[in-house]
Amino acid sequence: MHAELKKFISQSLNARAELEQKLIEQAWESETFKQELINNPKAVINRELRQQLPEDVEIEVLQETSKKVYLVLPENPAQVGSGVELSEEDLEKVAGGISVCLVITSIDQCINNSDTTGAQDLV
Repeated sequence: MHAELKKFISQSLNARAELEQKLIEQAWESETFKQELINNPKAVINRELRQQLPEDVEIEVLQETSKKVYLVLPENPAQVGSGVELSEEDLEKVAGGISVCLVITSIDQCINNSDTTGAQDLV
């Protein structure tokens, strides 16, 4: 796998983990927020990211219990676009600027943040 792609995937996973942690903490603190997240997760994430996820992205929130645990198997990045090299434009996106990539229900969607907001402000 191309070194820039590995770096991009690592940064994307870190950004996702930070966003997920923020949402979990808010859900623990507020029953109202938790119910909104369960009932309309896409709207909550759109609001938290201050951007709109693409129409075809689906988000499902599952709540674990002491007797039920979920294991999420993300799409294997090595198999996504297998055999396809990144274009110069895609490499440029990875090399510069700030991107947040969410892997949600096995769908990769990248949201480029071209304003001056730092990545930490998004998560």
